[in-house]
Amino acid sequence: MENGLEHVGGIGNIGNLNDGRDPCPGCGMGGPRPFGGTVVQGDVQIGDVIGASDSQQAPVRRLLAGQRPGMRACYNNGLKADPSQEGTVLATIVWTSTGDVQTVTTNSNSSTIEASTATCVGARLRRMVKTPDLAGATISVRLRFTLQR
Repeated sequence: MENGLEHVGGIGNIGNLNDGRDPCPGCGMGGPRPFGGTVVQGDVQIGDVIGASDSQQAPVRRLLAGQRPGMRACYNNGLKADPSQEGTVLATIVWTSTGDVQTVTTNSNSSTIEASTATCVGARLRRMVKTPDLAGATISVRLRFTLQR
């Protein structure tokens, strides 16, 4: 224990210069916390993919799986402000005719997910790589954000 902090997490502390800072704030990878305190962390599951043809299901799920760590980081950062956030975000993604992500809209109205968390998730999804298999598609996906208890 250093400076009243207890280091938590094993491999998540790789790269920590032992200066008391979390090497990846909000990534859910450990780092210091107040001794005896509780860190609230969450996870995201990829649910229904709506509007994708059979041939588009696998590319969409592969892209979304690659974005899970970033979406989890958005959620964990949001949990610092409001540890009661939990629920579903509906993300609608529109691809251009060349397979680039054109727009992403998120809707969390039916859950306790804060708008700032949903906005962060949308920004992560906009960074998805060009995917010609999804050219011209408009696909929605349900993302379930749950607390790890």
